[in-house]
Amino acid sequence: FYTNGEPSGLTKEFTDFVTSEKGQKIVSTVGYIPLKK
Repeated sequence: FYTNGEPSGLTKEFTDFVTSEKGQKIVSTVGYIPLKK
């Protein structure tokens, strides 16, 4: 993700979730390619 500076608030919560194990499972389930570890 690209943000204007360090993410904070809802932006940080979103990026933390999407890059978490649970978020990456959802990414894969809906047909996108998960991030590599």
